[in-house]
Amino acid sequence: MVILKRLRRPPSEYASRQPHVVAARLGAEGRSVSYLFINTESRNPYLRVMPASMLAGQHHGYDRGKYAALVRRAAENLLRPLNNT
Repeated sequence: MVILKRLRRPPSEYASRQPHVVAARLGAEGRSVSYLFINTESRNPYLRVMPASMLAGQHHGYDRGKYAALVRRAAENLLRPLNNT
């Protein structure tokens, strides 16, 4: 369930509030950011994700709809070549 992204620059240099940038600002360390989607419907981008470092082995809820959409998108990309025959 944990998403891993690599930042090209320090989090403070990003103007956007993309999930990986927000997770880095919330406390992920280094250029590799590991995070979990917890509520992508929240208006507050800082409540949408949680850095994996903050999980500390405890179970936290996750956004089932977001993960279902990610799996669906991945499956579509994998199966696309088979559809062109």
